[in-house]
Amino acid sequence: MKIRLSELLKSAGALDVRNFTDSDISEIVNDTRKVVPGCLFIAMSGGSFDSHDHLAQAVAAGASALVIEKDANITGISVPVINVSSSFEFTKRVASVFYDNPSRKMTMVGITGTNGKTTTSFLVRSVLSQKYGDCGLIGTIKYVIGADECEAPNTSPEPLFFQGLLARMVDRSLKSCVMEVSSHAIKLGRIDNTEYDYLIFTNLSQEHTEFHPDMQDYYLTKASLFINTLRAARKFKTRKKYAIINIDDDYGKNLAADLSGISPSNVFTISQDMRTKADMVATDIVVKPGGVSFYMGHGCGGARIELPITGAFNVYNAMAAAACGICDGLSLSEIKQGLESVAVVPGRFQKVDYPAAYSVIVDYAHTPEGVRNVLGLARQLGPARVITVFGCGGDRSREKRPEMGRYASCGSDHTIITSDNPRTENPAAIIADILPGVVSGGGSYEIEPERRKAIEKAIFMAKPGDLVMIVGKGHENYQIVGRTKQPFDDCATALEFMKIKESRSFNDSRKAE
Repeated sequence: MKIRLSELLKSAGALDVRNFTDSDISEIVNDTRKVVPGCLFIAMSGGSFDSHDHLAQAVAAGASALVIEKDANITGISVPVINVSSSFEFTKRVASVFYDNPSRKMTMVGITGTNGKTTTSFLVRSVLSQKYGDCGLIGTIKYVIGADECEAPNTSPEPLFFQGLLARMVDRSLKSCVMEVSSHAIKLGRIDNTEYDYLIFTNLSQEHTEFHPDMQDYYLTKASLFINTLRAARKFKTRKKYAIINIDDDYGKNLAADLSGISPSNVFTISQDMRTKADMVATDIVVKPGGVSFYMGHGCGGARIELPITGAFNVYNAMAAAACGICDGLSLSEIKQGLESVAVVPGRFQKVDYPAAYSVIVDYAHTPEGVRNVLGLARQLGPARVITVFGCGGDRSREKRPEMGRYASCGSDHTIITSDNPRTENPAAIIADILPGVVSGGGSYEIEPERRKAIEKAIFMAKPGDLVMIVGKGHENYQIVGRTKQPFDDCATALEFMKIKESRSFNDSRKAE
């Protein structure tokens, strides 16, 4: 990938450039450790490391040009130095240009909302793969490019890495990509200059209050992605675009109304209520331990779907994926095949695979609505008792903690309050925020701040027919304590104690003989 410096700078607007000489730029980097000959190095300030102090080092390593956002020592530096007001803003403008606007070369699907983004992304990927053979994935759990996978450090990555991911997908001849879009990514502009064909709105509930001052700001941030996309499509007559919206959610209903004023033909609505007259309606929903079946009606046709992921709330996710397929021209039979062949979504109502007289399920639910949904589903499965292990993340939305506690208590026979990712907060203080909600729920409970011990207690407490729910971290294989990310996996920990319990039971029975 190469581009002339002069061409790259055109996309960034008026700039103050010293020592300008044109050259080929072979890479853009903002990390001094990644400088290579022929690159454009973007210096970033802030935190404990300021790369403006290492400009000479970057030039010595082969940087062909520098970007700076503050006064810095450039004595003796002869390569072009571009002064900008914000290195991040500059990066947003040039990243997609450098990678030759990769989003325009694929069918792009963006999914946003509070709950359901990850499951919906897996479902969309499975549906679109019926047409395109393969589909790239960028989300909370992982990034997937063909046969290559890597752990996801962010739901929506920073601009350079993100546009580079899309470019790699294009280089691998992928024709489609589905990604989760966080409110942080929208508000901070990480996804600026990305062209989406289909945008999906799942739902909205209280979350990220440490980032958004109120729910209105949270909603408007999400809505801005849809509004700007449909306005651009109408103005520039680009590819046909659709906003796919769950109108059983109050915020989704408002969004559909807002977008209908811009371009009603580009709005596709989904619902589980026939009275809404949505474009797609799900009826006759039957929840089973191994999945959920429902009738999906659209226009004059429809199909019975046997989704291998359980829970009535996952019907919304499946409908959004189906709507995406319809908008992209897939047949109902292709959509049915895609939905019914989807793989297990890690950490989403995931059963720990071990033969026992009780069940253990791990789920990522980390919002009040998420906890209510998964524990409601747990009850539908008819266990003797539901034993729930859960906590709340530190440095995040304190307001939701008592509400999560209340839903956990109401939905469980016994609740063990523990730590999630406490981060820089005192775990005891987080538990103190949760406790009033648990008490108001009226169920029995206990406190065990150490998550490993809490899981151990739940496993050894479980009797035949019981269901142990370990909620909050799902697919995560780490726990953040302070500023340290240490290994911790709910599934692996539960499996370890299930084996220990079986071993002790076996030894006890031998002694009894």
